[in-house]
Amino acid sequence: MRSAIAVIFLCLCLNSVASGHGVETKQSCTSNASITFNLTCSERDMLHFIDLNIRNMTANCGQGSCKSGFASSKDVDCMGVSSCQKTVNKTMIERVCGTVEKYQPTISYECVDETPVDICSTAGAVSDDEMTLFLASPNYPGNSNASDTNRTCTCDLAGSGMSVEILVGYYGWGDGKMDKFNLTSGSETYTPTIANSTIGHLIIGPKPMENKNEITLNYNAIQKEGRDGDYLWLRVKGTSYLTVACNGAAPPSTPEPGLTTQATEGASQLGGIPMLTVASICAAVGFAI
Repeated sequence: MRSAIAVIFLCLCLNSVASGHGVETKQSCTSNASITFNLTCSERDMLHFIDLNIRNMTANCGQGSCKSGFASSKDVDCMGVSSCQKTVNKTMIERVCGTVEKYQPTISYECVDETPVDICSTAGAVSDDEMTLFLASPNYPGNSNASDTNRTCTCDLAGSGMSVEILVGYYGWGDGKMDKFNLTSGSETYTPTIANSTIGHLIIGPKPMENKNEITLNYNAIQKEGRDGDYLWLRVKGTSYLTVACNGAAPPSTPEPGLTTQATEGASQLGGIPMLTVASICAAVGFAI
């Protein structure tokens, strides 16, 4: 009996480990002038909008031959929040494909269940078992009530095979001639250069650094952080456990295999509460059984 319970429990644990948050998609075939999608995550998750593709469809909703992808400043409304609405208009596909009878928008997004490290806090953190860390500017996505003024925030990342993805970043008109942020690794430096436009400086999706073992992020608060609408949200993935130490925090130690903790100076995952992974909890309970 004990063996049977252990096997059942192990299967449930393996399913929990494997199920995770993947890419979600929503689509619908319609002839309406517009269609609105409700994108939702749990209240503790942060929504990451990936892309929108629209394809023309036949009268019986068979796949047509014309499609188009879209990204716009409005996509940031679906970044970092727990839910949002995304409206797609028929004219968006007609501008590319001509007159269409029916069309099918497909929206891709993911629900990120990791609380990002505040890059202007004095904090350190260790990645989860998926070897992933998230970093964000103060109070993102709200960007209000931030106390940092006129200083550069610095975070040092360490690990193996690290790649950095800019999920979304924005800096406004007044920052055009200043380095809002940069990433350095050895002699390599990435500084975003975005031409002025009606939406300021918007960055979505690039991977400026890949396969690095050490990376330093510098973020310039430029006197008005939290009131100028600027923000940054990064995902860092590696091939080993990753660590981050920001603004003088002591670099945390990587965990023993199978056990992940998040307890360091200042803010870390879920407010600095030590966290056990599903794998480690399952291993402990399995051993007790």
